[in-house]
This record gives sequence, structure tokens and C-alpha cells, in this order.
Amino acid sequence: MHAYTRQRIVAFLESWLAYRFRQTTLPGLSIAVSYKQDIVFAAQHGLANIETPKTLDNNALFGVASQSKMMTAVALLQLCEKGSLALDVPVRKYIPWLTKHPHKAVQEITTRQLLTHSAGFTRDLPEAAFWILQQPFPNRANLRRALLHTPIVAEPNTQLKYSNAAYALLGDVIEAVSDQSYTDYITKHIIKALGLTHTLADYGDDMAVHVSAGYSIPYGGQRSPLGPRQATRAFASAAGVHSTCVDMCRFVTALCDKSNTLLSTASKKEMMRTQWMQTDGYDAGMEFGLGIEVISVGGRRIVGHSGHIAGHVTATYIDPQSDIAVAVMANSRDAPSSHIALGILAAIDFFSQHALQPAPAATERLSARLLSPIAAVEIVATKNLIVAIDPDDWQPFAFQEELVQLDASTLRIVTPGSVFNQSETVQYKFSGNAPASVSYAGNTLWLEQIYEKQQTHKKTGSLAAG
Repeated sequence: MHAYTRQRIVAFLESWLAYRFRQTTLPGLSIAVSYKQDIVFAAQHGLANIETPKTLDNNALFGVASQSKMMTAVALLQLCEKGSLALDVPVRKYIPWLTKHPHKAVQEITTRQLLTHSAGFTRDLPEAAFWILQQPFPNRANLRRALLHTPIVAEPNTQLKYSNAAYALLGDVIEAVSDQSYTDYITKHIIKALGLTHTLADYGDDMAVHVSAGYSIPYGGQRSPLGPRQATRAFASAAGVHSTCVDMCRFVTALCDKSNTLLSTASKKEMMRTQWMQTDGYDAGMEFGLGIEVISVGGRRIVGHSGHIAGHVTATYIDPQSDIAVAVMANSRDAPSSHIALGILAAIDFFSQHALQPAPAATERLSARLLSPIAAVEIVATKNLIVAIDPDDWQPFAFQEELVQLDASTLRIVTPGSVFNQSETVQYKFSGNAPASVSYAGNTLWLEQIYEKQQTHKKTGSLAAG
């Protein structure tokens, strides 16, 4: 990554994310971006706890929930490399108690099918109030009893059926094969192996002071705290890991780099390979490898996983082609963390393509975030491309108006097929060397700092008049 490109990426993310967060009612938001193993950007906005209040910082822990499935997959592949496990033999070989299941097809379910959500198990157990912390998570014995009385809902190896219960069962497999508890195995062979100093395999009460509070979706304008938090026990292999954005970036990078710290190159390729894809219906296009989600973005394969547990909504993705990873963690159920992460990756991709060198000063100064009571536009000027984006969207580069510079203060909108704006002009008014306002296709917008002062003046003027 070029030094100038990195500078532009960091400057944009710092400014845009701070602005975008202010436009929300989210309690807190944490972000990290890495290039290879180098953390190039990290930021926190808002509160870890509304009631205290406590500011969110870089070391605040989040339950990464289903991101734990990536670590479970790594553990199983490590055991395969040791010759202790085979992905494609019936899992009853390792956990014989499963032979008591009344559905005979369960006898032939394999570890791979459990890993790829194709074993046919239900998403959760019949009684699953533990996800909203209204009852304890089941221990290993309770999990076994429950699964033996839970019918499968699809014939194995016939369709995708996402299942936390299947991943809880995989924790049992790891314990049986390794002769260690799931949390001990993950701690030794993944967390400590990578030196992840702010990652734990499951929640413990000694972590309470470090874990961000989790909040509900707003109801009647109010958010309710969800808790107290608790250990996920037999579901740790599905959703137990607690971590930070920085540590999760380092973890997913280890899945794609050239080192063999966690897995061999062959095992990493097998983990990343699309094993199942939903080809039709509501979730058409959804792909899974071994313990990972595969997402197609702009012709690239992005891999990683999202997670949701008790008000913590997280996502970590890496572009294996560029070695750029993004992690997003928030502490409210309505936070679009996956959407945010993909928006950040798209922004990085834009600057990586178009900001390799500085533009002339007369072009660089055109970059501005512009607001009015009815619109928000951000103009991003680089050496070879000028675009207008929507800073109020978590994916601001999803739609771009293309602009060309006519003179020092005038642009023209040249977006192909832009029915409303094509060929319209964008006219700047400067205050010194900085934009003060812009007439964008005839509509006036002001530089953010100026607009903010206008709104503050209106508010204080109204209060004084009242």
C-alpha cells in the first residue's frame, strides 16, 4: 500500500466515520483496519455503557458470537492435520453417544456437514431463551440430552440450513478428539499461538469490567440493556469468543497469510473454498466455506463472519487478494456491522485504485463534505477521478456521481445514465483556499463546519427568543 494512499484512506475514514456515527443513535462503535498484520486504522465512537456512562475504548471486549465458528473450524482442521480427525467420516466415530439419536440419517452425518451447515440440524435447541440471557446456556450434558430429542429438519447433505446447534456439537467433537475442554484447546492453539492479548474463548465474570454493555433495538425511543452477560458453555464453539477489532483483524489475517502459524496452506485453501451456495429463494447467493461466510463484492471474494449476541453485533472480513481486513463491533442490536465493514472495504478499494499520488492542489481542495437541510454530498477528489458520494450511507461509495473539472471552481456531472444530474454543473464558492458553499445542480450546500455553525446559531437564537 502506497504511503500516500494509506494517508488518504486514514484521513477519509477518520472524518467520515466520526460524521456518520454522529448521525446515528447507536451507543457505541469500534472499528479496525489492517493491512497484512499492520493495523493501519482503529477508532472508537460513543459509549461502552450508557448508564455509567463509560466511553468506548480500544480494549473494550465484545462477544463476537458466530465469528467463533471460524475458530472452531480452525481447531478441527488442526486436528485433521494431526491425523486425529477426518472431515468426511461419520461424526459418531468421535462422539458415540450420537448413535442414540432416533433419526437414522444422523448416524451418517460428517464433521464437514456440521461445519458447512448442511447436516440438517435446527438452528438452535427447542428451548433457546439463553440467547437473550433469560436462562443459562446449556452445559455439555444438557446439550447432548437436548440434541437427542431434537429432530433434524432436512436430510443431511441436501441443503443449507444454518445451525448453531451443529456448531455446539462440534465443540463436543473437539473435546472428545483433543482430550481438552473446548476453551482450553482454543486458548492454547489459536489465541496464544497468535498472541491475541485481548481475546478469550468464552465469557467469565472476571471479564465483566472489560466487556461493553449490550443494548436492544430501540422501542418507544428507548434502548434496554441486555444482561448480565454469561458464559456460553456448550455453545462456546458456536458463539463464545470475546475479542476486540484489532485482535479479530489479526486472526483473519492469519487465515490468509503465508505463515503456517494456524494451518497449512492446503487447509487454509480448503477452509476458504466455497463448500455450499444457496442458489435460489430468500438467501440466494449466500456462500459458506468451512466456518466462514464468502461474500462477492465487486468481483472479489471477501471471507469472514458476522456475529450477533445479546446486543453485540460484529463482523470481520478480509480480502485475501489485498490482505486488507476490517473488523466492526457495536453494542446495539440494530447496528449494521456487516454493512459498515463492507462499506469500509469499498472505500479502501476506491482510494487504492484512484489515490496513488497526490492530485494538483487546485483539484485536491475540491474535496469537501457539504450539507443542507435536505441533502448531504461529499465530493472526493483524487488525481484521476472526482466523485460525489452520499456520506449518510454506511456504504458511501455504493453509488458515485462522476465529475470532471472545468476550471478552478466549476465541475460538471458526467455520470453515464444519471437521469436527474447528468450534464449539470457544480459551482464552488471559496473562502480563502477552502470551499465555503457549492451550488450542486442548482441546489446550495455548505461546508459541514459552516452548516454546523448555522444550525447552532439557529438553535441558540430560537432559545434566546423563547
